Amino acid sequence: MRVAGAFNALARSGRVPALQEAYPPKQSDREALWLALARTIVSHDAFLHDYLDSAPQTNEVRRSSALLGGGLIIAREFGLPLSLLEIGASAGLNLGFEQYHYELGTAAYGQADSAVVIRSEWRGGPPKLATPLAVARRRACDLNPLDASSDRDRQRVLSYIWPDQSARVETTEAAFDFAAGMPWRVEQADAAAERLLWTLGPM
Repeated sequence: MRVAGAFNALARSGRVPALQEAYPPKQSDREALWLALARTIVSHDAFLHDYLDSAPQTNEVRRSSALLGGGLIIAREFGLPLSLLEIGASAGLNLGFEQYHYELGTAAYGQADSAVVIRSEWRGGPPKLATPLAVARRRACDLNPLDASSDRDRQRVLSYIWPDQSARVETTEAAFDFAAGMPWRVEQADAAAERLLWTLGPM
């Protein structure tokens, strides 16, 4: 995944036009793609080498649909606002999950005008979406937190999304735009230590 991310980062950057022309989502035959990759290794060896030093970091926004389901169940059971505490939060793109727009089969939930639209397959009876859902507090940590307002961090996350999955790329870009304008940020901390602080101390 490090190698795929490095090539994708170069293709997205526009620094290697020949690679960009052969790389998904554009259509290209295997021979042309392999030739572009081989030439890129020669011409941009230092970039590719350095990119491999960092572990891949992803922030899958579509996981927010699972958070929504859990949040609605908790809100329905207890009738209280949520305290959202996320470990390994990366850039924090899921911290504002209740403010996104969801299409769950034939049902919809959330902010109708949100640029972040999450579409999920739905099986079974109609989802129970009438419960009011509010988030009172949000905190998140990561060993290597990313800044949603940083283009460098944004491009790093986007490089690890398969380039032929255009819908995922668009949703993630919209979530970065949203998160960059929000007041919350992901703290740099070890999950075990931060969990203890959240348990014992005020937020």
